[in-house]
Amino acid sequence: MNIFKKIKNAYQKHQETLQKHREALRSLSDEEILIIARDNNNCLTAQMLSRQTPLTYVQASIKIQELYNKGYLKISYKLLGSQVMVLKQEAIKQIEGLPSVKRFSKLSDAEVLKAAINTKGILTPASLCVALDCTIAQAQQKLEELQLQDVFRIDITEKGSLVYVLNDEELFRNTSLKKIG
Repeated sequence: MNIFKKIKNAYQKHQETLQKHREALRSLSDEEILIIARDNNNCLTAQMLSRQTPLTYVQASIKIQELYNKGYLKISYKLLGSQVMVLKQEAIKQIEGLPSVKRFSKLSDAEVLKAAINTKGILTPASLCVALDCTIAQAQQKLEELQLQDVFRIDITEKGSLVYVLNDEELFRNTSLKKIG
């Protein structure tokens, strides 16, 4: 009986993971990815796409393969033999007048640190979301990443809220952002 529970739990976790991957893949439209390719000199690789969007490398590879199968991309090779997907002329014409996609680029450490300095070293995912015009998920992910690198520590306020506090807060307390950059 116990083995069946383990199998059921493993299956449920697998289904949840699959659902998360599907949601991530649906979070970007074909046009948005084609615009990203256009902004990268009409070239696209899974590595480029995963750096500029919330997609993982594997998810980016799947999305690029879908676009290739739909006829938007063709395969090209660089001088050293690495494979690059290039936009076809029809796809370039289709997205010609559309604006660049900035909101999918990953947050840089510098952007987050500037926001932290402006808030006296204390951030929450919601405050970072507003300050940098990104999603709460992106803000949360970046804050967790920087916390693991010991840039921030997690504190609990008197009301029970979690806040990320800049570890070098004493250094930045009296420093305005204009003096830094």
